Formats: sequence, structure tokens, C-alpha cells
Amino acid sequence: MGQSPFAKSSSALGSPINRRRSTRIEYVVPIAISGRDATGQAFREETETIMVSAHGANFRSRSRVLIGMQLTVENLLDSQSEKAICIRVTPQENAEDRQVVAIQLVIPRNIWGTKDPPADWRHAMVADSPVPPPPAEALSLASASATRSSRAEAPLIDGLDRRVAEITESALQDLRRQAALIAQETLREFESCLKALEAGVETRMAQRAENTSSDAERSLDHLLYEFLEQLTARSNQVAADAEEDLRRRISELFSPLLKMASAAYPEKKEGAEIKK
Repeated sequence: MGQSPFAKSSSALGSPINRRRSTRIEYVVPIAISGRDATGQAFREETETIMVSAHGANFRSRSRVLIGMQLTVENLLDSQSEKAICIRVTPQENAEDRQVVAIQLVIPRNIWGTKDPPADWRHAMVADSPVPPPPAEALSLASASATRSSRAEAPLIDGLDRRVAEITESALQDLRRQAALIAQETLREFESCLKALEAGVETRMAQRAENTSSDAERSLDHLLYEFLEQLTARSNQVAADAEEDLRRRISELFSPLLKMASAAYPEKKEGAEIKK
């Protein structure tokens, strides 16, 4: 039930859906896709098919289409149209390129206009197509026949409901797988960015520590030079003050002795004055 309508193997018999798969072929035909995009806005886009089968096709599109959305596909050559379900969206590597969208027809039909389709297309269209409504003449039958007719339509409606549910479930499974892959890729990118950021922070911290160490060394050398200058100036000042104090004390200490010597030898003083 999770396979796409373009599965290459037609021998998988795991479910009724797989038994009804039809061969896909490369066939280009202009088509128009219409519906509502991811924003809820109505759109209509003209494009062309890449590959087709009785169950669906894939094509390139610029519209924002999501898995599970119901679309209408129209063959622009003969105006045939059919309802379809988006079952896969494959984004391209370059953002400017168109994404590849795969759709599955609600009712298998050869709306592509292929002249010689594969043999299994006929079986797929017969097996999956609804029973044609009773002719107009049957409407005039007795009430018993009308009752049997209405009962015959009930399995048809139930079958269509089951088919839509199966297609939707298949699309949801593809969406879950894509969401898991996106989450894993996002986690890997986040871890890579985190490691790069951590390495950058360590590099910047090492550079800052190196710069801080160099600045500290320069500041220490400058402070040491200023301290030595201040210490030298202070030492010179202390030595000068000590010398001055020593001279003053020596003068005070010898001053009485000089006075006594002058009193004891006044003639020397007078002789000195006469010589003068």
C-alpha cells in the first residue's frame, strides 16, 4: 500500500493495490494541474508529463503542492480530466529548478492519449474503474429492480472510499518517511554547526588569552621601569637629605670647640686681623 503507482515491479502481490499496479512508460503530453496549494490559494499550472501509467504520472511543477492534496489533471490535447492525489514531491538540488510531483489517479484511466498502452493498463482500468451506471431504460423498471440497482451502487461507493483512503494512507507514509529524513539531515547540520561554533570559540579564547598575556607582560615591564625610576629618585633624595643633616650636625658638634679655640688663642685672631 505504500508503493507509488510507478513501481517497476508488477509481481508484488502483497495487497489488492499492488496487484493492480500498471506499467509506467516515458510519455510526454501537455497537461494542466489545478487545485489549492499549500497556502490554500487556488492555482492552475500548465506543464507536461515525464512518465505515465494507467494509475498516474509524474511531472515538474513550480506550485507549492503537498503530499495528500487532491488535484485535477487535464490533458490539454483532448481535454480529458480526472481527479488525482499527490503521493510524492521530490525537491530539486537547486532552488530555481522545478520539483518533481507524482500523482495517482483516483480512477485509473488512459487520459494521456497513448495509442498502444501496455497490456496491463486494460486490466488495471477494468479492475479499478467503477461499474457503469444502469442505462436510462432501467430506470423505468419495477421498484424491485430499482432497489437492486441502488444496492449494486453501494459497493461501488464503498470501493471508491476505500481506494481514496488507501491512496491517502500511502501518501501519508511517504510524507512520514520524508519528514524523518529531513529531521535527521537537520540534526546533522545542527551538530556540524555546533562543532564549528565550538572550535571558533576555542580559537578566539586562545587568541584572547595570548593577547592578554602579552599585554600583561608589557604592563608589568612598564610598571617595573616606573618603580625603578621612582626608587632611584627617592634614594637620591634620601642621600641628599642625609648628607645635609650630617653637615648640620657636624657644624653643631664642632661649634663649641671653635669658640673655645678662639678664646684660648686671641693673638692668632688679632694677628690674622693685622695681616688682613
